[in-house]
Amino acid sequence: MQRPVCQAHPGQPAVASCSQCFVALCAVCRQFDGMQALCPACMRKQRRAPLVRALVGLFVLGGLGGAGYWAYRTYQPRYDYGAATNAVHKLETELQKEPCDRPKTLELLETILDAGDSRGVLARSATFTAACGEYVQTRRITYRAHQRLGETDAAVADLTELVSSDPYQVHYRAWRGVVYQEKGDLDRAAEDFRQALMLHPKLSDIPINLATVYEKQGKPCEAAFPLQQLVFHYPRAAWTSGIRTRIADLLQKGGCSVVGEGRASLRMEPGQLQIRAKVRLDDKETASFVVDTGASYVTLPRALAEKLGIDLAGAPKVALQTANGRKDGLFILIGSIAVDKLAAKRVPAVVVDDLGAGVEGLLGLSFLSRFELRQADGVVEIAAPTH
Repeated sequence: MQRPVCQAHPGQPAVASCSQCFVALCAVCRQFDGMQALCPACMRKQRRAPLVRALVGLFVLGGLGGAGYWAYRTYQPRYDYGAATNAVHKLETELQKEPCDRPKTLELLETILDAGDSRGVLARSATFTAACGEYVQTRRITYRAHQRLGETDAAVADLTELVSSDPYQVHYRAWRGVVYQEKGDLDRAAEDFRQALMLHPKLSDIPINLATVYEKQGKPCEAAFPLQQLVFHYPRAAWTSGIRTRIADLLQKGGCSVVGEGRASLRMEPGQLQIRAKVRLDDKETASFVVDTGASYVTLPRALAEKLGIDLAGAPKVALQTANGRKDGLFILIGSIAVDKLAAKRVPAVVVDDLGAGVEGLLGLSFLSRFELRQADGVVEIAAPTH
């Protein structure tokens, strides 16, 4: 029987075999780890094993440490809703049964927002949208959560979705204007405040916001108008005196004060249903305007605006709610408007495509509110202010 030979040295007889890989070993190749014979390759592995185990251990410990640190940094304890805890728990339990119940979802969002949990509002709204689809009314609440967190861009995005869903909802415009104002985007803030007043002329807070924005933009004449409209609608309010003082300062600063003296008496002619006035525009065109204290702005048709040479190309678009329905218009400034011997400079106005047969324009509050106005028995008297 032939004796086995060394795998590495075929000319040498084998004297042992590796206890791990079982290859034949000669006296030269045979090595000991203290207990067993090993080949050179297995001996190297044996020597590296403690280092490998140490590295694996360090890796595992590092992973556990990293996971622990991440858990520490991301852990957020359940929000303490205080007195609202039971209401929140009840609504959450009901929504587990009917997760797409819209009224209960809005109630839950309002409840946790009132409790101060703005992040909770955003998380629950996102969960609802993922499970049940987009419901734009949730944005009436999430925009406030974003606003409280100082996330003005996200608040504007929510409000823009609301405006798109209902362009004639005055509150959406007003809310977005406030966020734009907070953000420092004065042009967009002015646009939204102006639009809100067109839709609801009797708003009591937005005129002050709009005047503040215009004043920051260096437009004192424009700033005076919303305040004049405010005083017109609320002449007996406790704060009227202070508003009048501010109006006078703005008009003087802008050089846009009312000019002329005396008064213009406008009477309803026999057979007419409206009071009309002969209006001189920019000392260029004269037209018969209907006196309309329900119109926030002087309003004229496109044809008359073109006669006056007004550039409409870059005029901001506005949405109007009129007695004849909803219309689109363009916002402009008219250099001067005069009725009899009374005149006002830099008067905000709106241009529409058409006002209907027999109506050349509307003499609205952007002119009338600069004067003292009296109406009685089919007569309107316009007088230069005495205060």
